[in-house]
Amino acid sequence: WATYRTSAGAMFWAGVTSGVVGAFSSDLSYVTGSPISSLVGYSAASHLEVTDSSTGNVSVAAGTTNLSTLTMGDHCFDRVVDLAGQTLRLGSTDSTSVGGVLLASDAKSLTIGVVGSAGVLTSGGPNNNTAGQLYLTNGSNSSTLTVNSVIANNGTGAVSLFINGNAGSKVALAGTNTYTGGTTIASGAVEMKSAGAFGTTGTVTLMEGAAIQLGGGIAVARTLTAAGHGVA
Repeated sequence: WATYRTSAGAMFWAGVTSGVVGAFSSDLSYVTGSPISSLVGYSAASHLEVTDSSTGNVSVAAGTTNLSTLTMGDHCFDRVVDLAGQTLRLGSTDSTSVGGVLLASDAKSLTIGVVGSAGVLTSGGPNNNTAGQLYLTNGSNSSTLTVNSVIANNGTGAVSLFINGNAGSKVALAGTNTYTGGTTIASGAVEMKSAGAFGTTGTVTLMEGAAIQLGGGIAVARTLTAAGHGVA
């Protein structure tokens, strides 16, 4: 998914209305205490937003929950998507599916997965074994997007990871990830909280102005490709 930045610097998913590119609006809002797939109007193609109209952890039903995108828009409280050992799969129905998580510019922090039962985060759309690209986008300079869940392939479909955000934003990867499609850090900073943060194979590309931060005792065992002046 492409992102759209307003003149004030706020980041949103991009959408096209009457031929004009602008901010994309989600079509489903989370309701307190309801598993995502039980929300009225839910479908595998839904674009879910977590706002301050709900409270507490976002929950999922057993098995795999499918969404196109997930947006964190709660500007009052930090939120957690508690996968409870289950799978959240993001993405469209295209042959190479793209889905993602966006933390809005004025939102509080979002965590995907609870340590001990963090579950799996993947892409590829609603079908098994479809290749996918997973976007992790942080539009905030003061809040962190943290993924404790294992980022994995969609069955036999390879998943690649694309990370971007405002200058000064941070995405933290804490899981021992198993995806194989490679990683691109386009902007913002990525904090490695696990030596396996960047999956098992695939190129790790650090774009100009982006940064990798290492947690205590973590070493990068992968070859990094710097495009421009990335900071490791």
